[in-house]
Amino acid sequence: MNKFSLVAILIMFSLFANSQVKNVNPNKNAEPWLLGGLRIPSQEEINKIPVIKKSYEKNAKDLPSSLDNSQKDYFRPIFSQTDGCCAQASGVAYNFTYEMNREKGTSADISSNQFPTHYTYNFLNNGDGGNGSWLFDGWEIISANGCPNVDTYGGLADNGAQYWMSGYDNYLSGKSNRVAEIFTIDVSNEEGLITLKHWMYDHLEGANDGSIVNFAAGISEGDYEITSDYKIIKWHNVANHAMTFVGWDDNIEYDYNNDGNITTDIDINGDGIVNMQDWERGALIMVNSWGTSWADGGKAYVMYKLLADPIEDGGIFSNKVYSIKVKDAYTPQLTMNIKMEHNSRDKIKIYAGVSSDVNATEPEYTIDFPLFNKQGGAYDMRGTTADPIEITLDITPLLNYVNSDSNSKFFLLVDENDDAGTSSGQIYDFSIVDNENNETICSDHNVTLLNNDVTILSVSSSVTFDYPTITTENLPEAEVNKPYSQELSAEGGQAPYKWAVKIDYLEDDLSETFPTATSQLTPNDNDDGFATKSLQFSFPFYGKEYNELYLSTDGSIIFEPEFSFIRSEDAIKGARVISIFASDLMIYPDDGDGIFYSGDENSATFKWKTSLYGNQSANIEFAVTLFPSGEIRYYYDSADDGLTWAAGISNGDRANYVIYSNSGIYNPDNERAKFTTIPFPIGMSVSEEGIFEGTPSEAEGSWDISFVVTDYNNISKAKQLTFTTSPLSVNELSENNVNVYPNPFNSVVDFLYTLEERADVNLNIFDVTGKCVKSIYKNNKNSGTYKLSWQPSVPAGIYFYKFDINGKIKTGKLIFN
Repeated sequence: MNKFSLVAILIMFSLFANSQVKNVNPNKNAEPWLLGGLRIPSQEEINKIPVIKKSYEKNAKDLPSSLDNSQKDYFRPIFSQTDGCCAQASGVAYNFTYEMNREKGTSADISSNQFPTHYTYNFLNNGDGGNGSWLFDGWEIISANGCPNVDTYGGLADNGAQYWMSGYDNYLSGKSNRVAEIFTIDVSNEEGLITLKHWMYDHLEGANDGSIVNFAAGISEGDYEITSDYKIIKWHNVANHAMTFVGWDDNIEYDYNNDGNITTDIDINGDGIVNMQDWERGALIMVNSWGTSWADGGKAYVMYKLLADPIEDGGIFSNKVYSIKVKDAYTPQLTMNIKMEHNSRDKIKIYAGVSSDVNATEPEYTIDFPLFNKQGGAYDMRGTTADPIEITLDITPLLNYVNSDSNSKFFLLVDENDDAGTSSGQIYDFSIVDNENNETICSDHNVTLLNNDVTILSVSSSVTFDYPTITTENLPEAEVNKPYSQELSAEGGQAPYKWAVKIDYLEDDLSETFPTATSQLTPNDNDDGFATKSLQFSFPFYGKEYNELYLSTDGSIIFEPEFSFIRSEDAIKGARVISIFASDLMIYPDDGDGIFYSGDENSATFKWKTSLYGNQSANIEFAVTLFPSGEIRYYYDSADDGLTWAAGISNGDRANYVIYSNSGIYNPDNERAKFTTIPFPIGMSVSEEGIFEGTPSEAEGSWDISFVVTDYNNISKAKQLTFTTSPLSVNELSENNVNVYPNPFNSVVDFLYTLEERADVNLNIFDVTGKCVKSIYKNNKNSGTYKLSWQPSVPAGIYFYKFDINGKIKTGKLIFN
């Protein structure tokens, strides 16, 4: 094996094993190769980020055998990072810079088109350049409040690890530079690799230019291996560095098993499966933030195999890559200017609120920010000087709670957490500024912050702003079991628009005894596992029907056969879930712990008797009952006091959810609640582009649906429209003509039909979007009784059949478990 042995580097790793950030360049007179300072996110944080699973969109192009986006004008020159900012170096200085220049069609060679590492990093490092951050951390700051360019900020990192920028104009200059979406791609298999390539090649939209992604891996100790021709063939088993993938080359090879052959179809790792972990051909092109002296001008190849390998076997962290979509022309509709000081900025949180009542003394609604939020270490607000800081915050989201041209009250809130009373600060000035530069100044100045309390200032103002309006007046009637599609329309605000539906669950009190459930289910793991249970009815949940559910050992009902780390209210909002007692739980069978079930065609009850992970003596017992109507009931029998837990119901889109009013309370013993929702037509959904579509399954139905449109500036408005389905056609076939059994079914469903005379027969199967997934039969038959069968090769779920005999139709729903 011809490896590039970095002996001096490995010695450095041994000498500085306990250092947060270390220079691993053996040439101390050259640019540093700084390693460390990466904050590893929890699995819960990763799970809440949307995963792109499609391999390509309909306009995607054929893929070349190689591509290098670092050669594009949008990619900034390779640089050497300062401090432990690798996540911001890769996520902001490389990725965000690339995406913004791609969006604008500009060149990243000049500093005014580049974005700094330390604007975001300094909110995340606790004032210490040895501390780290994660990719999402910086992107969320930019999403909420923009990002200045390198010129405005004063270099990539030239002002050090404590510096916070000051100046209203400086913040305003970056307000239009926004992260619009954060997503991940699972690259543990070939489908994910193809998805990644399409993102790099055509942005998953058939565009002329693609983009780049970020990832994390371990570059330390003896397990990290790079060859003399700069192929990384193995990472260390602890991720400690964030980097960037810019392209690929299908022709890069490495003979892992030393058999003299380069193969992709032999089980070289001996696990009995041939997959991407066995590939010896193909690599991604990686760019580091260690300057051009590292590897091949700052770049190296990473074998495809390492995307799929577990991290303990030398793979990348989480087998996922991460990237963003951006906005380049966002216009804040309302901002807040604050001039203030505080001598320990890590003790204060700045947030904003609004009330439609101008006489209110506190806000009805508030918004938080991922910056100026108990961050930056025990320093003055500017970090490097005690002078007051001037900051501007985008408070446009508050306009979703008020009407244009109506008088409302806007609040600045500063929450100080200072039990010892050792810190102090004051607000010199506070104002709000609308999109026409009209400023409303607070009459209170030089206000001393309340110690260990929330200081509130307010102004009343009538803000004029442009907002989107849904112009669709009504929805055409739909035919049951037939594909339906209707485009929604809007005007006002700033296009493009994004569409969604709002489905609310209402919480009510419940007085019932704790239910019994005695049939024990078997999870696949007593810690971080789930049990599977089929229902005797279809359970409707956010527009879909389910006949099989998964019961997490961590106290939730999930809807996919994959364990999810759901243990907080924030995680609930980002997951499709019913969480009754979401916490880090564990089943100890010797103590009688377990998940239990009882049910029939009228209801399904699930009970958890469990303990905490690492604390077998903890006692926790709770239950949930589901009904065919969609009603959900929570029951709490007993739980040790003071546990950390959360409860709620969520669609996973961070828009449709309800957090249980008693979520996380100190003692939930004997608490009860029920949740009901307005029915939503099964099989229907609305796309982000505003297409309301699907195949309705209920005849003569009527639903009041709340559609929500959000414009480019994140201002949303809703409108309720009524959706109806027509009665069954008089041309329907009777039950005497067609029989379908069994239904629900596990493997094969049979269609028994009788012809009274010779007839043309057609049988087709459709999915919930109206797409024909199988044409089973199309022919002319003599009179008699016949049987057709369907053995699906599609995923389990809800499907519809359409039987056509000489123009007479029978349609119905199929439940494939």
